Amino acid sequence: MLINSLLSDLLQYQKNLQLIVGDNSSTDKTQKVLLDFHNQYPDVILLRHEENVGPEENFCLCLERVKSRYFWIVGDDDLPKAGVIAQVMEMLARSEVDLLYLNSEWLNHFEKSTDGERIGGMRFSRTSQKVFSEKVNVWVTFISGIIVNRERLMMLNPKLDARRFEGTSLVQLGWVLPMLVTGSNFYICSQRCILATGQNSGGYGLFKVFGSNLPAIVNEVCGTSSYMSQAVRRKLQWEFIPRLIMGTRFARVGNFAGENILASLGAFEGSLAYYLALRPLILLPKFMAYLVYAMVMLPLLFQRVLAKFKWPIFVWKR
Repeated sequence: MLINSLLSDLLQYQKNLQLIVGDNSSTDKTQKVLLDFHNQYPDVILLRHEENVGPEENFCLCLERVKSRYFWIVGDDDLPKAGVIAQVMEMLARSEVDLLYLNSEWLNHFEKSTDGERIGGMRFSRTSQKVFSEKVNVWVTFISGIIVNRERLMMLNPKLDARRFEGTSLVQLGWVLPMLVTGSNFYICSQRCILATGQNSGGYGLFKVFGSNLPAIVNEVCGTSSYMSQAVRRKLQWEFIPRLIMGTRFARVGNFAGENILASLGAFEGSLAYYLALRPLILLPKFMAYLVYAMVMLPLLFQRVLAKFKWPIFVWKR
């Protein structure tokens, strides 16, 4: 298991870190590996479910056992790079943090925490709620990249229901978004310090989750007129979903559940993006879809070039 490659980092902070592992009724060698790991790291809490309760309930059951000030849920396909845990622990010890976002490097295969690009010293930038919403945006859904202040979350949201969005494949937004709305101390590490598995199996309706569930949840928690809602909607319809559509049509994404893509994008029907980008990318022949995709991505590419050279940027709020 990937967890074995973190043993040295975990042992370094054994007195200040509680590790909880949720074994979702695995049928492979996971149980034996975890028992061996327990012999080396006795403080680990092993939660084995008698039946597969699904990933979302597994997350929630693990969360119920958390007693620490901060919590960080890492999926079984993801892995903090070597040295990341130590630097994060030191940062949390000296700073008041409500939400910390850690950027990721997506690889189709990795075996140990030293894989991928080296990160060196991590740089943590404090941001406003608006900047956090703009930069992290749809990646608030990436559960392995978010660290949450549990004490502040419960203090500011005493009636929090962690299972509020269970069944949407975005249960984590039940605690991440309330913290974003009520908190004030937001940090981002832009270095790619989490190894994430690309081309994974998914097992859910990709467009249902990001085209329907995500905008609905953000609107419900943050408000339809909030900056977060507007930022997520722009990102989804002009960049994120067009990339997913092209990846699906040209088999560059993982094996997610088959679905009617157009029907899953009803939240954007009537918008300019729906008729200029989303619908054409789905329905046009592939060579024409490529042309539309190039035209959709061109303004984004232009903005990134300007930003790289620090020239004045005029953002088109499409």
